[in-house]
Amino acid sequence: MFSKQTIPAFTMMDILTGMVVMSLVVVMVFYLMSATSQQSFGYQKVRLELNTYLLLKADLKRQTEQAERIEELPDGFKLVSADREISYLQQDRFLLRKTENSIDTLSGDLLEMKKIPLDSGRVENIPRALAGVELKLNFGSDNTHQGQILKCYLYKEYGLTEPMNQKLIREF
Repeated sequence: MFSKQTIPAFTMMDILTGMVVMSLVVVMVFYLMSATSQQSFGYQKVRLELNTYLLLKADLKRQTEQAERIEELPDGFKLVSADREISYLQQDRFLLRKTENSIDTLSGDLLEMKKIPLDSGRVENIPRALAGVELKLNFGSDNTHQGQILKCYLYKEYGLTEPMNQKLIREF
């Protein structure tokens, strides 16, 4: 006399169904992680390019404030102070900084360098002086789209107030 007992267990069909469902969940999670990672990489690239632009702008502004005047060069401009000269040159889409000891590439995204002439009656004895420079840079461009155009303006005041302001800034 055999008694029939049923043992609770999974059938082969239950196990296969569970494996298919788990495979689908793993694929969806992998796809979401991949898409999120790719999007994060894109944001990081934009942020690094924007950071590069902001550092370039801050450095140019600081150098312009320390200089006594901006002079025109055929392919760029020169910041002249009592103890040094720094030349900024445009070669194709590159902005180069040339000092006594080195040449640095500041940007490879330069679209345009516009020199702003100085009023002839304002300053005498400075034949090639410029009032300022406008730089137009193209960041985030690649083969598929143009990118963001950012401008940087550098102006130099040649009046009597500028030397006094610079002296006050250095004292504080």
